[in-house]
Amino acid sequence: MKLKSLYSFLLATALVACNEDFNEGIAGYQTNDPEDAAATVSFSATPASETAIDLGNLAEGTTMVKVCSFTPTKVGEGVKLSYVLDMKYTATDGTLANQKFKLNEAGEVKVDELQSLVETAFNKRPVERSFDAYVFEYQEVNKQTVMGKSEKFVIKLIPEAPVIAEAYYMIGNMFKVDENNDGWKEVTEKGKFTHSDQDVYVDSKFTLIFTTTEANQYWKIIPIDNINSGNLGNMPGDVGVVIDGDDAMSGNLINKDCKAGKIADPGMYRITLDMMEYTYEIKKIMPEYFLVGDVTSWDAENAKYMFYPQGDKKYAYITNFANASGSTNVKIWLGADFGNWDNCYGTTTNGDKAVSGNLVSVSAGAIACPEADVLYKLEVDFSTNTYVWTKQSNQTPVTYNNISLIGEFNGWDAENGTEKDLEMVTPHNWYIANFEPGKDGELKLRANHDWSIAWGAPVENVTIADKNYLTLRTADGKNFTVPNGKYNVFFNDITGEVVFQTVE
Repeated sequence: MKLKSLYSFLLATALVACNEDFNEGIAGYQTNDPEDAAATVSFSATPASETAIDLGNLAEGTTMVKVCSFTPTKVGEGVKLSYVLDMKYTATDGTLANQKFKLNEAGEVKVDELQSLVETAFNKRPVERSFDAYVFEYQEVNKQTVMGKSEKFVIKLIPEAPVIAEAYYMIGNMFKVDENNDGWKEVTEKGKFTHSDQDVYVDSKFTLIFTTTEANQYWKIIPIDNINSGNLGNMPGDVGVVIDGDDAMSGNLINKDCKAGKIADPGMYRITLDMMEYTYEIKKIMPEYFLVGDVTSWDAENAKYMFYPQGDKKYAYITNFANASGSTNVKIWLGADFGNWDNCYGTTTNGDKAVSGNLVSVSAGAIACPEADVLYKLEVDFSTNTYVWTKQSNQTPVTYNNISLIGEFNGWDAENGTEKDLEMVTPHNWYIANFEPGKDGELKLRANHDWSIAWGAPVENVTIADKNYLTLRTADGKNFTVPNGKYNVFFNDITGEVVFQTVE
């Protein structure tokens, strides 16, 4: 180490301006910016390890970690020494960025500060990251400060984070295919979780919608790297719960000696995994049903005509059910059976125009709306397998040229065409496919690209994360929250009913 006397430091200080606050945000002293000031002493610093420091593999309770080695300058009595570590990286916008840390004489920095640095500069993915580093030494005496700067060296860090696979599959009783695959022997596409296109260490959440038809159905989660193990559910890295048969709707996950969770009751469910936190949440959701018929041109390719949930196993759809020829025949598909003509719901007599009747799913004939070119509500109740037609009292509701989504996803921009327009698919029913807000945020629907008519929630703090269907209102409607994701959106402009269907 090359040293100079403190008197040389003070002389240099007189020649070099030392007025800027290099350590803004670092408490304890004021000094000059290392980018602008000339160092008055040169000394060397080296990384504490040529290999990467694994922040997730430190001894329990470790709060400080050694990142570099250097020899403090020998100074006279009354001289105060302090150190700053400057670590540089290239930011996501391509510019050079840096972060500064207090450094003790042992070359140690707080672990949580280094973890935050890696997450800011890159993300939480547990891979080696390199930073150019410099150590600055400050000598203070009589309220004057001089500085020394090391040569550049490299610090390598691995952030603390769980290993997250690129994809996950659920296995279990509910995914039985046949006698050769009871749901546990092989993964299926029906059991594959959906995920955004982001890095899994940026978005660590995975979702799956599945249906159980029997009680007490067991499940485990398989990372994509283990799907060909031949021993599904029992390999290191396979994911489950601590207690076998745990039927809790939320809890912690483990990936060593895991046990099977359980769905106690039949139904349709959405499970969300947060693999950064290793937690899960299961919510029972409403099954989805779709209209097909003359009014949809018997479209078996595009599921644009969803019934609106009314309560447990009850659904409704309001429109003019006639086509251009005045025919009003319709049938109903369960979402899982969409496109399968053998599994349509209808009635026993094809073209039956009765105002009510029974639903059948075997050799079903079409149900016919009692009148053409008239607004009717078709209500179906799958708890009793019945249907009812109700003629609407208002046959001339307001019509709109446009219905659009507007909100935080586009900065509430009402002027530049960034709203998301829905398509009218049947009279008074609107649809948009694959709507992606890009972030969690509030929104509303509005008519004709104008605020004079807009639909919002009836109360504050409504989120479709709690329930994916709502009845909106135009009078004093509140913003409602839609979590980031991909959705098909269905909206009826007479009732204000809206459904955000998660796209698998």
